[in-house]
Amino acid sequence: MKTCTVSEITNYIKGIIETEPGLMNVSIKGELTNVKVHSSGHIYFSIKDDKSVMAGIIFAGNRRNIKLTEDINPLDRTKDRELNNKLENAKVVITGQIKVYEARGVYQIYADSIKLDGVGDLYQRFEELKKELAEMGMFANEYKKPIPKYAFKVGIVTAKTGAAICDICSVAAGRNPYVDLYLYNALVQGDGAKESIVKGIETLDNMDLDVIIVGRGGGSIEDLWAFNEECVARAIFSCKTPVISAVGHEIDYTISDFVADARAETPTAAAVLAVFDYNAFLQDLDRYSDLLKEKLQKRVESATVKYDNLNLKLNSKAPRVLLNKKINEAQKIEKELLDKLNFIYNNKVVRYNLLLERLKNKNVLDKFKQGYLKAFTLDKPLLSAENVTKGDEIKIELADGVLNAEVKEIKLRDLKASKENIDIYRK
Repeated sequence: MKTCTVSEITNYIKGIIETEPGLMNVSIKGELTNVKVHSSGHIYFSIKDDKSVMAGIIFAGNRRNIKLTEDINPLDRTKDRELNNKLENAKVVITGQIKVYEARGVYQIYADSIKLDGVGDLYQRFEELKKELAEMGMFANEYKKPIPKYAFKVGIVTAKTGAAICDICSVAAGRNPYVDLYLYNALVQGDGAKESIVKGIETLDNMDLDVIIVGRGGGSIEDLWAFNEECVARAIFSCKTPVISAVGHEIDYTISDFVADARAETPTAAAVLAVFDYNAFLQDLDRYSDLLKEKLQKRVESATVKYDNLNLKLNSKAPRVLLNKKINEAQKIEKELLDKLNFIYNNKVVRYNLLLERLKNKNVLDKFKQGYLKAFTLDKPLLSAENVTKGDEIKIELADGVLNAEVKEIKLRDLKASKENIDIYRK
């Protein structure tokens, strides 16, 4: 017996397997597990049934031959996570060649294509109904109702024994203990599921609720199929209450997701969308209250400044102010007039006194008292000694009486020689 190395035995087996015509193009049906989408683009996996497990790989160049749903494009590298989740535990048919991986000495299938097993017809029905309802406008945004921001009565159409209701109740209790939840216990898969879901939607729609969540946890396409039924889609579309569809996991899409007013990736996400956070609400109230107070304070300050300005303007034109202004002006004019009158009066008094002094110098009686006298001839003032002759009778008026006299002698005086005796008055 020849002794062989591990490599020699492996190569020998490899030659037998890879030259076997029945293993060059084989289709294997089973359930995928241990799926790993590598950064290189290759996808590593195991395919199993209830008795055996086989390793496998599909190279990046063959990813276009992965047939899942239109929602996931295998060539879109940004969707690798969703693709990984979709393939894990999926029932598939793999077509490819059985080869030996020498480094580990194992045989595996090198896949040329992967397609879902037994659901091809379902996906075709899904796409046909989706297209039909879209053409009817049931997915149009103009028909979608807004989800209320503050809902206090939330309806739920799901199974009371499922994980979905547990998740929704847990999230709702943590976010807002004052929200009431109304559960319609519906079948979510199997016979009678679609009728049960429709009945649940119609029942809750007549209870004057704020919003309705329709959904269930994850599962295969067969498990979720009730939410792809046309009657369920029409019930959601006809619902007067806003509807949130929450079916399966993040990567799962159903017809109800497209026709509902809003889609949540999971039942947990639906609860977050439907039930507002009470503590955050209180914080918002405090913040809005502070903001309102600040705005009101600014408006009051602005109004106060405006009021003061208007009050000043009004006071400046008030009758009382105008009257006081006129009184002040009149008092000023009065003072100016009095000053002028006093000035004129004082000037007149000075002039009067001056004139009085002058009059005193010209007062005949005063002159008489000083020794002067006045002579008359025939009741005419005697103005010159030349106007009388010797023997004429004259009257001499004194301060205290009148004398009748006769001219005894006349002596003429040279007036030019006695100018010093003349008083000269000028203005």
